[in-house]
Amino acid sequence: QVGVWLGILVVVGPVTGQIIHGVVTDHLFRRGLRDAYVHYLASIVAFAALPLAAAFVVPNPWLGFVLLGLGYGLFSAFGVLGPVALQMMLPSELRGKAASGLTLVTGLTGMALGPTVVAFLSEDLFGGPDHVGLALASYVAVALPLAALSYSFAMKPLAAAYPASPDDA
Repeated sequence: QVGVWLGILVVVGPVTGQIIHGVVTDHLFRRGLRDAYVHYLASIVAFAALPLAAAFVVPNPWLGFVLLGLGYGLFSAFGVLGPVALQMMLPSELRGKAASGLTLVTGLTGMALGPTVVAFLSEDLFGGPDHVGLALASYVAVALPLAALSYSFAMKPLAAAYPASPDDA
C-alpha cells in the first residue's frame, strides 16, 4: 500500500511541477528576467527543503506523503531548469557535450554521495538505522540550500551571456 501511494506521489508531483516550473520561468524570461531559469531554480530548490525535510520526520504517514509529493514537485525544477540554463549559456557546438557531462556528474554524485552521506549520518551521528528519517531530513535541510547557493552563483553569468531583450534572442 505504501509503495502504491509513494509511486503515485513520485510521479504526479514532479510531472505537475515540471510543467508549472517551465510555464513560470518562461513567463519570467519573457518579462525580461534574463537569469530567470537559475534565479527561479535557486529559490525553488531552497524552498523545497522545507517540505522534503519535514516529510521524513513527521509522525503522520499521510502528512509525510503529502509533504513528499509537494517537495518532489518543487524539487523537480532541478531536472528541467538546470539543463535549460546550461544550454542557454553555451555555444551550440558545446551543448551536447555539456548536457552529457551534466547528466554524468549529477547522476553519479546523486547515486554515490546521497546514500553514503545518509548512511553515515544515520549510523555514525544519530545512532543507527532507527534514525534514517532524521538522517534524510538533515541531509535535505543542508544539501538543498547549498545547491540553491550554488545556483545563485550562475545568475550573473547567465544574465550577462544572454541578450538584453528576449526578442533579441
